[in-house]
Amino acid sequence: MDQFIEVLTQNAGIALAALAILSGTLIALVAIVAGEWRSLRETEEMAKLKHSLLDRGLSADEITQVVEAGKWRGFRRAHSHGHREHTRV
Repeated sequence: MDQFIEVLTQNAGIALAALAILSGTLIALVAIVAGEWRSLRETEEMAKLKHSLLDRGLSADEITQVVEAGKWRGFRRAHSHGHREHTRV
């Protein structure tokens, strides 16, 4: 370990390259963990919604309609930045 630190202190190029590699790896790991965390939260929220709809007495077909309507609304909102909005047929 002491030799590694000595090499890094003597050669700034190697130290900079090591810092860049470590930083890139850390950024990639954070992005992966954040994406998985978001996916988990969305799944939990969808389960809560479906459970709530079941408690209200909605049928499976009605729950499917609610879930699909929410997905489509989110699609239109996400893709309406200056582009032609799609209409559902």
